[in-house]
Amino acid sequence: MRSAAEQEIRDAVVAKLRGALPSARIIHELNVYGTGSNRIDVAAVTSDQIYAVEIKSARDKLDRLAGQAKAFSRAAHHFIVVAHEKFFEHFEYNDGRPGFRWPHDHYRNLWCYPEPEKGDKSVGYGLYRWQMPPPMLTAPAPRDVMHMLWADELTELAVKLRIGIGRRDTIETKIDQIAYHATGKEIIEGVCNALRRREFSEADPAVAG
Repeated sequence: MRSAAEQEIRDAVVAKLRGALPSARIIHELNVYGTGSNRIDVAAVTSDQIYAVEIKSARDKLDRLAGQAKAFSRAAHHFIVVAHEKFFEHFEYNDGRPGFRWPHDHYRNLWCYPEPEKGDKSVGYGLYRWQMPPPMLTAPAPRDVMHMLWADELTELAVKLRIGIGRRDTIETKIDQIAYHATGKEIIEGVCNALRRREFSEADPAVAG
């Protein structure tokens, strides 16, 4: 069961994603490699982009964040860390000006919760504020993204792309065949389409297509 602290941040994240990506399907607790313990807290999946958000509330720890960042960055176009302000630190520059910083590993997309006020002079311009990353064309690797699909979804993708796959082929064999015969664009769009149609215990309604 989620804590009230995490749910508060999760609700704010979902509201941000809905406003910025109105066509995206919001999915909660998305497994990165089909099954397992590595789950994206909140994912927003458009027709060709995957946004993965990891939430660290005031009740969380950061000991697993490095591993999560590595796994989720391989599976999504955009990895966003949303961390409670308790993980940041206030300091003072040599000239006496107040400062505010993240004293841990660097992440390209790092949001502070609550979002810093625009008039807060201790926070640099745009730093730690909730800015959506622009669409990307080159990441992630199509082979890695396919590990998010189930065996039957890989078969459906192969059929759609007119790639021959045996019913008893392993997941790795299916991935090998699709990666060899299809373009990166076809694979990414196919994976996004599958995730937008899959049934989840907690997600927006499935998107047909």
